Amino acid sequence: MNSCNECLIEEKFFDLGCFSHCGDITLPIKANNSGIHVFYFSINGIQQVFRAYQRKGDPIKIRNYFNEETFNATLKISEPTGKKYKYKYYDPNKEICTEYDQFLICIKITNLIAETCINECCKPILTLCENDPV
Repeated sequence: MNSCNECLIEEKFFDLGCFSHCGDITLPIKANNSGIHVFYFSINGIQQVFRAYQRKGDPIKIRNYFNEETFNATLKISEPTGKKYKYKYYDPNKEICTEYDQFLICIKITNLIAETCINECCKPILTLCENDPV
């Protein structure tokens, strides 16, 4: 990914993909700072708030508290400084950089070990669950 010097500020959501209902959720974005981050999930109009320590430069990882549901959610993240987490995405096809501070994720119940969840960008994500039948 190229660095972004000047970015468009986008009011839309950046799609982070789909994740299994079991195991931790490791997002495809990295922490900008070390410390406690606050995660604001909005699911069907109900907001749930979680906190988790993140280390600068590591992929953002949170415990999956949604182990019995399939849903789409919006997500906003506050950094340890209290500021909104911002993700800069460079699109090489359009040669533009866009800054996002709102995200979309989906959680899907997976029962089969080989089941995948595919988001709009056609990125399959496979998560093996300890308790899934083989």
